[in-house]
Amino acid sequence: MFTISKIDEVRNETLLNKAQGNAFNRLADYYGFTRPQFISEEAWRKAVIAGMYGARGTLGCVFEFLLGAFDEWVKFATFEAQAMGLNILNMGDLTVSCTHIGRYVKIKDLVTGVSKIYYTVDSTNLGYLVLNPIGTSYWNAADLVTGRQYEVSFLPFILQEYGCEFRFIADRDLVNAPASYLRNNAEQRQNEPYGAHVLDLFAETAEERFGDPLGDGAMPLYFDSAGDLDARLFFNSLSLLLVSGVHETFTSLKWCDADSIFGSLALKKKYGVTSPTAPDLIYPSRD
Repeated sequence: MFTISKIDEVRNETLLNKAQGNAFNRLADYYGFTRPQFISEEAWRKAVIAGMYGARGTLGCVFEFLLGAFDEWVKFATFEAQAMGLNILNMGDLTVSCTHIGRYVKIKDLVTGVSKIYYTVDSTNLGYLVLNPIGTSYWNAADLVTGRQYEVSFLPFILQEYGCEFRFIADRDLVNAPASYLRNNAEQRQNEPYGAHVLDLFAETAEERFGDPLGDGAMPLYFDSAGDLDARLFFNSLSLLLVSGVHETFTSLKWCDADSIFGSLALKKKYGVTSPTAPDLIYPSRD
C-alpha cells in the first residue's frame, strides 16, 4: 500500500494536474475558471490546464480549452474507422447521416498516435464519410493513409471569427433544455408551455392531484435555460482566453432532422449521461 506524506498531500492540492475534489475546485476558482456542474472534474482539469498554460488569445488555446471542457461528449461520439482514400473514411457500423456532416472531427492515427482536427463535408453513396481536402486555420487538409485504422471523434461545436467577435456555435441538441414561463427580468412568455400550478394532494380529481402535463395542465415548472448559472460560468471562463477587445457570442445550430449525436446538458446534469437517450429509471425494491 502506497501512502504519501502530509507535505506531499498539501503540495498536490496546489497543483492543477494533481488536486482532487474540493481542492481542485478551489484552485480552479482561484485562477478564474469556476467549474460548471455539467462538466466533470477530469474534463474541466483538461480545460483549465489548456487555458492556463496555452497561448491565450490564440485559436489553438481556445480550441484545446473547448476540447477539454466537452471531453465526455467527444468520447461518447468516438468511433473506429478505416481510410478508403486520402479523404474517405469507412465508419464501420456507424450509419453516416446529415448530422455527421459539417462538423469538426478529431482523428487519431492508431499507428503513429498523432491526432489532428479535420472537417467533414459529405458522404458517399456507400455511406463513407468525406473530409475536406483543403486545409484552413481551423482544420487540416485531409491526408489519410489508405487502409490504415483511425479513431474518429465528432465535436459538438464549430468556431467562427468576425472582426472582434468570436462565435461559439454549439449543437442545438447539446444545449436543448425545457423553456420556462419564468424568464429573466420578468419578461413576457414567448410561446413557452404554461407554468406550474399548486397541486391539491387531497383532491378527488386526478388532474388536480397529479397534474396533466400532456393536456390542459397543471404543467411542470422549468427555468429559463439562458439564465442558467452554469452557462454563465462557462462563458466567463471562455472570455478569459480572448484578447482584449474581442468578445464571445453564443449560437446554437440544428445540424439536421436526423437523430442527435449528443445528449443535452440538461440530461448530463440530471442523469450524468452524454447520450441523447435518458437512462431507464431504477425503482427501489425490498428484494
